Amino acid sequence: MNNYSQTSLEWLRQVSGLLIEDEEWHYHYVPNLDCELVHGRLGEGTLVEMQVDPKDIVGLSYGFAYNGKVWIEHLRDLKRPSSIIHLNHTLDDLKRFIDKSLLEDSFDRIMLRQVGTKFIITNGQHRACIAKFINYPIKSASVYPVISGLTENELMNFIHLKTEEAQSRIFRYL
Repeated sequence: MNNYSQTSLEWLRQVSGLLIEDEEWHYHYVPNLDCELVHGRLGEGTLVEMQVDPKDIVGLSYGFAYNGKVWIEHLRDLKRPSSIIHLNHTLDDLKRFIDKSLLEDSFDRIMLRQVGTKFIITNGQHRACIAKFINYPIKSASVYPVISGLTENELMNFIHLKTEEAQSRIFRYL
C-alpha cells in the first residue's frame, strides 16, 4: 500500500473511530462496467429502490478516471477528497454523508446496477466507497437490474482475473 492510500485509510480509521483492518477485498480489482465489460450490450430492467449491503458492491461505472484500480486505490483517488475530508470529522458525519441520498428528490442519489446479487456503482462513488470501507449499509439506493449480456459469474470471474493482475502490479513495488 502506498503512502497516500495509507493516508486515506488512516483518515477513515481516525474519523470513524473504527478498527478498519487491512482486508483482502481492499486489493480486489474494481471493474468499470461500461468501459471493460458490456461494450454496448447492456440492458436494464425497471428501477427499484432498495437497501444495499456494501459488501455486495463489486465495481463501478464511471468514465475512465477510475479504470484499472483496486479498492484501496479507488478510495485514494476519489475526486475532490479534500471536500470530503474537511466536511466529515466523526462517524456520524460519515453516515450522514452516505445517507444524504435518502431524499427522494435528490439529484445526487446513490445509483447502482445489479448483476445477480452484486452491484456496480453508477452514481455516488464517494459515498458508496466510504460505506464499503466502514461497512455501513446504504439505506436507499436507486437500482437498475441488468437484464442482458452479463452474468454474475462472468462479472466475478473477470474481477478474479483482473485482481491477480492488479496485485502483481501493486505488490511488485513493496
